[in-house]
Amino acid sequence: MSNKKPPSGTSSQLIKLTREIDRIKFKVDDICSNELPNIGVASSDRLAVLNVVKELQNDVGLIIRKLKTLTATDERMVTSIFEKQKSQESQRILNLQSKLNSIIDQLEPDKVEEDYFRSLSPQQKIKGNRKMKQEILTEDEDGSDLSESISKGDKHTSLSEGEDQDEEENNGENDDDEQEKNGEDYDDNDDDDDDDNDDDDDDDDDDEEEEDSEVKKKNIRNKDNYIYCVEALSDFKAEQEGDLTFLKGEIIYITKANEDGWWDGVNKKGDNGLVPSTLVKVVEDNTKRKLNELSSSTKKKSGKELWDSTLRKSSPPAKIGVTDVLKAMKAVPSGFRNSTLGKLYKLEVNRASSWVHPKASSSNVQFDYLFWDNINEQLRCQSVSICRIISLISARSIPIPGVGISILSRHIYITLWDNSKILSNIHVVRAVPTNIEENWAFTPKVTKMIPSLYDGEVIVRANIQNKDVCVLFELNYTYVRLSTGEVSDICCGWASLPLFDEVGAPVENKSFELTLKGGTPFEKGVVLDMTLSLNSNQSFLQNLIHFNRQPRIIVKTTNCSKLDKETFDLLPDTLVTCQKYSRFIGLYRHHAALLCCKEETISSEPICDPILSHFPRALDFADMMDALNMTWNEKSRISLKRAQRRDVNYLHSLFEQCFYESIYGLFQVSNLPSMEWANENVERARYGFIMDFLQRKNALGNLLSSDIAFKPLNVNKLKFDVVSKHTAKRPPILSSDITSL
Repeated sequence: MSNKKPPSGTSSQLIKLTREIDRIKFKVDDICSNELPNIGVASSDRLAVLNVVKELQNDVGLIIRKLKTLTATDERMVTSIFEKQKSQESQRILNLQSKLNSIIDQLEPDKVEEDYFRSLSPQQKIKGNRKMKQEILTEDEDGSDLSESISKGDKHTSLSEGEDQDEEENNGENDDDEQEKNGEDYDDNDDDDDDDNDDDDDDDDDDEEEEDSEVKKKNIRNKDNYIYCVEALSDFKAEQEGDLTFLKGEIIYITKANEDGWWDGVNKKGDNGLVPSTLVKVVEDNTKRKLNELSSSTKKKSGKELWDSTLRKSSPPAKIGVTDVLKAMKAVPSGFRNSTLGKLYKLEVNRASSWVHPKASSSNVQFDYLFWDNINEQLRCQSVSICRIISLISARSIPIPGVGISILSRHIYITLWDNSKILSNIHVVRAVPTNIEENWAFTPKVTKMIPSLYDGEVIVRANIQNKDVCVLFELNYTYVRLSTGEVSDICCGWASLPLFDEVGAPVENKSFELTLKGGTPFEKGVVLDMTLSLNSNQSFLQNLIHFNRQPRIIVKTTNCSKLDKETFDLLPDTLVTCQKYSRFIGLYRHHAALLCCKEETISSEPICDPILSHFPRALDFADMMDALNMTWNEKSRISLKRAQRRDVNYLHSLFEQCFYESIYGLFQVSNLPSMEWANENVERARYGFIMDFLQRKNALGNLLSSDIAFKPLNVNKLKFDVVSKHTAKRPPILSSDITSL
């Protein structure tokens, strides 16, 4: 046996660098998907994530230098193969470097943000604080921003200090005059005076040290009454007098949580000062104990104390997002808000992928609305009280944001609610602008097929006996700030369509023109745009002009046909989804009933079935559902005969073939670009890849092709959990549930 060692050059080094690139890519993807959506402009985690990204950027630079030094001769490799692998890895690392640079640009605050938050941070003292309060109290209803009145003060200056210094100087001058008038001779007593002065200096130093020690002891005692115990996220050096210098990881006790973002804190040494709340994280919340102590106190507060307690609350300030900054800069109308349904849509339990999952009954011994018909050998149809088709026609006069903002997407979230609770899943439909930028259009004709993401035909289904049930529409923009590159969602109005009239009868089939309201659906009486509001003092003609310019959405309601009703009765009892998806969701539920409910006894053991495990996930990707729809249309046009269109068993077998040729194969492909909302380049790349994948028209050929890279097989992803978080019925969503997000 030969003892010759394999060469330790390029091949091993290239493999190591490839693994390192994979590690960095995993971290970057995790930051983009989990960290960035939850980081606001003033989030305390922003600096920590920025430091992590900069470390990754340094690692990327090191890998790029190592790749440049690699050669094929040292490894005895074929030059063409080596150069191909090296080129691929170089391209990957350059893409990661570009992505990291964009993330850093997004996380680093620009000058406008720094000026805005600096204007909110000064700590007013004595007269400056009184002046600020007086300005706020005398401010009219349409007054200027709070930041303008606060910015007039200085965080660490005190007028009383200047007055004290003037008094000391005047006293010193008076003493000198008295000494000159009395004609005292100090020359003879110079030595004695020097000795006395030295003693006085020593006494003064001792007094100052004693005072400092007493102050520190007092601060240490005060820290026992802290509100928060926080940990420093980074080093901070005092910028002005009164700031508290601290190091990363140091523990600080917050005694006052001022709403302006500068908290009063004490460290373990007893030093106190102002601490920026954006550079610390709370590790212990002591507000409950403080609130109990305050509630037990019977002392009646004065007006000044009540005012101070209003300005300086004992609760952590709310996160300030980019939308709040835009509203402060008057870049968006006053009725715009952070998206309510957009926050909920990000949670999987509020999307159709969770609601099509078989739900357990109240007894938890069988499934609800999933029954197998042993006579007809198919899923039993279930009728409901509400089953309507909602067609989105257009949206008109929608206000657009100001300069410095680029709109990436116009879309609308749709759900069921009863004016107080959200009762169903949330469905999203994207719109396109018309020739007039303020007008939106739905269901655009793109080639021969309308993408399901743009399809305005929505099926609304519910089994609710409540005449207050409405269809809620929330219009949203996805935009990017050109100065920072930060992407966010903003609600630009909402409206509701009642499904029943005042006597409880279903509304008639017609078009409805719904005026958009401002604020969130849980707010009442908020005007979307004050410049377009109707005023009783204006003339009839002016009000008529303003009425025609009111933001509104036009929708149409229709009943489903008899043939469609047979398909819709296979759906879950409560669902809002694209009408195109109804056929596939019904066949999926038929497949689930066949495997889970056909036997007399229902087992809670997991079932290994790709359709049960992958189809609900595909509902979150509109392009994958389009791939399934295209495959279905092509196969049904060729092989589906007229007599087979109502044969559920044949349709089920055709559904299985289409699923394996489209969705299942796409889920296993590793080089399919990850989905990014409102990223036109990514969406175009995914569409091109999916179309190339479908051109092969052979599921087995796709899976065995050497041209396509596949993910490692994970058996757990083929497993369908009969009992999971999706099995339990989702309770209605209240306003308090949204506030906690």
